[in-house]
Amino acid sequence: MSISGNLQTMELAELLQWVAQSQKTGTLLIQHEDVEQRICFRDGRIIATASNEPHRQLGHFLVSRGLITEEDVTAAIGEQESTDLLLGLSLVERGAVTEDQVRDLLVQKADESVFEMFV
Repeated sequence: MSISGNLQTMELAELLQWVAQSQKTGTLLIQHEDVEQRICFRDGRIIATASNEPHRQLGHFLVSRGLITEEDVTAAIGEQESTDLLLGLSLVERGAVTEDQVRDLLVQKADESVFEMFV
C-alpha cells in the first residue's frame, strides 16, 4: 500500500503517530523545494533517516562532532565506490570510529533529523 499527500492535510506528528501505531514498514519521503528527506520505518519504529542536504548526511554529522576528519570521509567515500559498503561500515573498517559509535550516532542523527522537520 502506498500513500501520498500534503502535510497540510495530515500534520507530520499525526502521520508519525499513525505509522507507529499501525506498525508500518517503509519509507516516508518528504519533499520541500529541492530538499528531500526520508524517514525509514520497520514495524512502526524509525530505523534510519536520509537527506540530499550535505549537512544532514552521516559524514558531515561525524565531522561536526569531531569524531572523524574530512580526510576520513573522503577516503571512506572513495572506498565505498569499489566495495559498496555503507559509509558507517567503511569508517569502522578503516578504524576511524567504532561500530558502537556509529550505531549511537545514527540514532542521534535520526532524532535530530526528525526534530528538524518540525522546525
